[in-house]
Amino acid sequence: TSLVEEAGYSLNGDGVYQKGNSLLKYTFTIAGEETDHPAWKAMWDAGVLLNGWGFEINVTTDANALKKLSTGELTVWAAAWGSTIDPDMYQVYHKKSSATSIKNWGFPYIEEEGTAEEKKMLDDLAYLIEDARSTVDQGYRKEKYSEALDLVMSMAVELATYQRKNLFIWNSAVIDSETLCEATAYQSPLSKIWEVSLKETK
Repeated sequence: TSLVEEAGYSLNGDGVYQKGNSLLKYTFTIAGEETDHPAWKAMWDAGVLLNGWGFEINVTTDANALKKLSTGELTVWAAAWGSTIDPDMYQVYHKKSSATSIKNWGFPYIEEEGTAEEKKMLDDLAYLIEDARSTVDQGYRKEKYSEALDLVMSMAVELATYQRKNLFIWNSAVIDSETLCEATAYQSPLSKIWEVSLKETK
């Protein structure tokens, strides 16, 4: 709470920190209608903890959360989706991307209302992404993307809370399993589909 008070907030009559018209009042949203989402317990426990420190946190589910994400309406949220195996960070994290993800992270708000430090972080992130994309040198690109991802984490716009396992199923009576790729974080069994053979049927 000392950091909150150093930022100019003080407890109001309702026991919630306030600075001018700004209240430390937030809704934590889980995408979907169920509380069995892997992030629900973490969100709930965080809400209980923060409420004990002078925040007002409401944890809820929302079946329309993904639609709201595309317009940047949600403040703190958890959702699950698959990511592309293409490691191009421009679409997801560059401040000039036209993808809805930058609204999810609040980049337009940071550009307009953020501190000088936050705006510099967006500029630094954009530079790292552009620098990495300017070369086909995998070692250099890996180094720059690593720096860029560290910066994303320090901005706290996204935090991975769990990693789901991918499941691939095929009919081994039809597909020759020996011709499929090994499934990794960067490829599916069909990544080299041109090498996949079908079994001969009688």
